[in-house]
Amino acid sequence: MKDQEFVARYVTRNLSAIDLVNFAETKLTSGIYSDRLLEILDAEPKSLAELSVPFEDFILESGGDIPDFERAINELTYYHISRIAAEEVNPIKEFKLLLELISGYDLHSGITEYVGDNIGIHLLIGLYYSIDDLDVPDSRVEYGLNKIKQDMIKECRNWLILNREN
Repeated sequence: MKDQEFVARYVTRNLSAIDLVNFAETKLTSGIYSDRLLEILDAEPKSLAELSVPFEDFILESGGDIPDFERAINELTYYHISRIAAEEVNPIKEFKLLLELISGYDLHSGITEYVGDNIGIHLLIGLYYSIDDLDVPDSRVEYGLNKIKQDMIKECRNWLILNREN
């Protein structure tokens, strides 16, 4: 997981205090030293509220930034759609994870026609939920799932073309 995606998960409240401790340990073990990372490890109690300030300070001191909620949603969407488009992951499982990570985002607000069109994932949502509509004999289910996966990969590639600025 890239730091940018990790920070986006933090902003969207998809991390725990343990995740921040593990992040600090990993950075220190890899040779990156920071007093902020030590603060994370030494903090008691190890709560998200207690660890947020040193974590954010570390990100800022190391040249990163803390995105606002909207940008964090866009970064998570871009990250997971890129993985699907590159065929690094199972598209269905990865899109399910993306939906879980952005569950705090209102996919109904500001839409023009379909749920999720506010961030351009409406076609992917349709494909994802079309799995429930696979009403074919058992011998054809695998074919249907593979077709949905291929269509998701194609749609993710189209999404990346339309959203290059990320």
